Formats: sequence, C-alpha cells, structure tokens
Amino acid sequence: MTEEKQYLRSADVSGLAFEGGRNYQFHLPASIPVCNFWSVIVYDNETRLIIHTDQSWPSVHSQSRKLKVNYDGSVDIRFGPMPPASEEENW
Repeated sequence: MTEEKQYLRSADVSGLAFEGGRNYQFHLPASIPVCNFWSVIVYDNETRLIIHTDQSWPSVHSQSRKLKVNYDGSVDIRFGPMPPASEEENW
C-alpha cells in the first residue's frame, strides 16, 4: 500500500495570497520516488473548482510526455496568466 499525501497552498513564500495575474514557480525536488505519481492542479480559491483555462486539463504531472526536467532531476512548475517562453510544458 502506498501512502498518499496532499498539500494545499494558498499563499506565496512571503505569506501573500496568490493572485491570478502574477507568475509563480513551484520547485519539486529530485528525491520524489520514481514509483510514485505526482500531480499539481490549480483550483479557484473562491469556488474550490478546477480553474477554467484554454488547457484541456489545468495540471502538470509526472506522466506528462513533454515535462521538462532540470539537470539534477528536479522539476520547476510555472503558474501564471501566460506561460513563460519555452516553458509551456511545465505551465
């Protein structure tokens, strides 16, 4: 049996509430066990529903085919109104 963990984050490292018009980065370390699946999904704080975007599914996960992995095996997930240049896979 595998252990499931869920994390909820509604503020940045400074303690300020996330704002839809700003850009953010979430760093996942390389030490996440390969056999485990991870997924990052963005929800609307007011409705508690998955946000509506032009993406078919507003998430990034470990099974994403085009996921960009850093040289050390870590992954940087980007959030914001528009994807940074050449970072669409992790946005």
